[in-house]
Amino acid sequence: MRILSHMPPVLSILILAAHFLRIGNWGATVAVLFFLSLFFWRHRWMLGVLRTGFALGTLFWLKITLDMILVRMALGEPWIRLSIIMGAVALLSATASVQLYSGSWTARFYKHQKTARWSAAAFFLTCGLLAIVQLKVARPMLLPERFIPGGGWMAVVGLSVYAAILVQKMSSPQKAHIWRKRIWVLFSATFFFQFIIGVLGVESFLMSGKLHVPVPAVILAGPIYRGEGFFMPILFGITLLLVGPAWCSHLCYFGGLDLLAATRQKRPGMVPQKYSILRIGLLVGVIGIALLMRLWGISGFSASVVAVVFGAAGMIAMATVSRQRGVMFHCVSVCPIGLIAVIMGKISPFRMRFTASCNACGACSHRCRYGALERTHIDGRAVGMNCTLCGDCMSRCKENGLTYTFGRWTGPSVRMTFIVCVVVLHGVFLGVARL
Repeated sequence: MRILSHMPPVLSILILAAHFLRIGNWGATVAVLFFLSLFFWRHRWMLGVLRTGFALGTLFWLKITLDMILVRMALGEPWIRLSIIMGAVALLSATASVQLYSGSWTARFYKHQKTARWSAAAFFLTCGLLAIVQLKVARPMLLPERFIPGGGWMAVVGLSVYAAILVQKMSSPQKAHIWRKRIWVLFSATFFFQFIIGVLGVESFLMSGKLHVPVPAVILAGPIYRGEGFFMPILFGITLLLVGPAWCSHLCYFGGLDLLAATRQKRPGMVPQKYSILRIGLLVGVIGIALLMRLWGISGFSASVVAVVFGAAGMIAMATVSRQRGVMFHCVSVCPIGLIAVIMGKISPFRMRFTASCNACGACSHRCRYGALERTHIDGRAVGMNCTLCGDCMSRCKENGLTYTFGRWTGPSVRMTFIVCVVVLHGVFLGVARL
């Protein structure tokens, strides 16, 4: 009986994979076959993915059936037998979708039920956004598409599953800081790996086909100097709108390196106050130099050299001050984009606030690497301006004295909503925001 219950879903997947294989879409074939593995993972969020997938598969087959019938009718060819065969295929997919609502299938996917809806939300949002990129952007933005026909669909499915699992891992406030560090370092490593490959002349790995220096300040200075190329500033602005200054704690490709340097010390020190105005001066300087280089007609090579020097100076700051003091010195005192993020990030409704349970013990300050929870902030029950919503502080607080808020809403649901948003952006950026 168990074999019979598996037949509709398994056959539906195999038939759909065979369809893509027949038309030479190797990437989509692999992506569809991957769904067979979901039957063995037993995570509850995967049940929702499978149900929705079979429902969409039904619509897919119905559309193909209708298109083929119209073609045959226009050519005056018989179409009744075709409609019966294709209708049976669509019915098989619909049966699989309905079957997954049975009690036996629901009991089969029993793991991580508390976080299932959040993981499912991350999967569908990541999948939807990347699918739009795959279908609508003329130049292949998803890297596998450049090497395998339909390979972009492999990236869509893979990154969506990755996002869903990541939300599940980060659901615990006590462990989220560990996973944040892991994925952020992965994010930084991906960007710099692509930079090295670009330097070696392999242009297929570059988003635009042109090499850009991976320094955050170039997000602002680049468009000012060139008068074009606003993709990254737009992406940066969307990030600020959705998750505010979390760009500086989850999504900046330079920040992961600063975190590695700062966490060499078990406990963070104080952010040097004498450098508080340094970032303002650097922001003005970056804008001014970019404008002058454009007005003076400075070559692109020379501009790149300036950017590399600026980035190298930032790395030196990480290797010295950040590493010695245990604070994100580059992020909070050097990076001009970081200053824009913490100021303009206020357009996002997400905030980190103290609760009435806070007893001012100061445990949270032992985790904050941004200087946003120093004694003056704790005594005043207000996080500092440099707060990037990283959430690391929550792992040290035993009194639930800190919480995420969204306007007037607060509590675990707001935190999970934030986690979903930032993880989805992380997954999408891994797919499209290359150099």
